[in-house]
Amino acid sequence: MCTEFHRINPETSKKCTISDTELANKMGEGEKYHFYKCLNGLVDVAMPVVINGEHVANLFSGQFFFEEPDIPFFKKQAKKYGFDENKYLDALSKVPIFSQEKVKNAMDFLLNMTQLISETTFQKLEQMELNKNIRESEVKAKESEEKFRKSIENFPIPITIAEKDGKLSFLNKQFIQVFGYTHQEIPSMEEWFTKAYPDNEYRNFVIHDWGQEVERSIKNDVPTGYKEYLITCKNGEIKTVTLSAYFEKGTAYEVFRDITDRKQAENALLAKMAELERFFKFTVGREITMVELKKEINNLLKKLGEDPKYKIVE
Repeated sequence: MCTEFHRINPETSKKCTISDTELANKMGEGEKYHFYKCLNGLVDVAMPVVINGEHVANLFSGQFFFEEPDIPFFKKQAKKYGFDENKYLDALSKVPIFSQEKVKNAMDFLLNMTQLISETTFQKLEQMELNKNIRESEVKAKESEEKFRKSIENFPIPITIAEKDGKLSFLNKQFIQVFGYTHQEIPSMEEWFTKAYPDNEYRNFVIHDWGQEVERSIKNDVPTGYKEYLITCKNGEIKTVTLSAYFEKGTAYEVFRDITDRKQAENALLAKMAELERFFKFTVGREITMVELKKEINNLLKKLGEDPKYKIVE
């Protein structure tokens, strides 16, 4: 309907633009959902995408109907704009009909997925900017190590500095706040690994895995990649974090990103996806069964010389 007719004709295409603009304007008014019957007769829906409290985009979906379409209206529209009526009505018959509740559930699912992808990308960019800032700060720190450490002391992400002899020479305030360990409790990497990874088997895995990444980083003179680990905090809470680092003359500057909430959101989304898949399979299967049953009833009535009872839309 849209790509082969409305978007091609100059007059109906203009109506599409007006309708899209109207939807976008409604998103600026603070609505969570906005359903809109476009000027060409179909229904669209839009939702705002909000990342870190900022309205950054709109999520559009369509087109569909909430009820059976007005056939005379579309016949009149085909005649007015010179569309091939048969092909136009055939395209109309393929437009789905949904309830508002089903559309809202689908939009909630799409919005959650969109926000998860957007937030993950935002965090990656933030991490890249942080690494850049740390490298720039480290250059300046050659003149004043104390000045450099003060610049990351209050940084909102956990940071440690580990020397090549294995000692932890610095923990910033955010590290202590997130994980609970003070510098006195973990003066060395050995102490940190023992407390952060109390399970021997998992600790050995982390040491091996992180060790390989560190070797690759030093060999190629590049920052490490982002490695995901489970860290046990002082209070017993287990957090999922990404760990990255860069090295300068044997000193490791390590950056931790707490992604516990994001992982929980990912798991919730995966569960929701599985639930929706089961729901759609059940719904589609039931609808196919009902259509076949209606066909059988119509066939029986036909054999009895009576008119069909049900209108079947293929």
